[in-house]
Amino acid sequence: MWIYEKKLEYPVRVDTCNPKLAQLILEQFGGADGELSAGIRYLSQRWAMPTPQVVVTSF
Repeated sequence: MWIYEKKLEYPVRVDTCNPKLAQLILEQFGGADGELSAGIRYLSQRWAMPTPQVVVTSF
């Protein structure tokens, strides 16, 4: 049905290991103030709204 090709949009060549940059990237994605945490907070606040007119009743 689909053909999966493990291919990047542009070629990437890694010369050296940079643990400091890797830690920064991981923190931005999955840390306390990262993108994943922000998305989960945004999605979960729909059930905790104080106004009954805007609370989600069904998904």
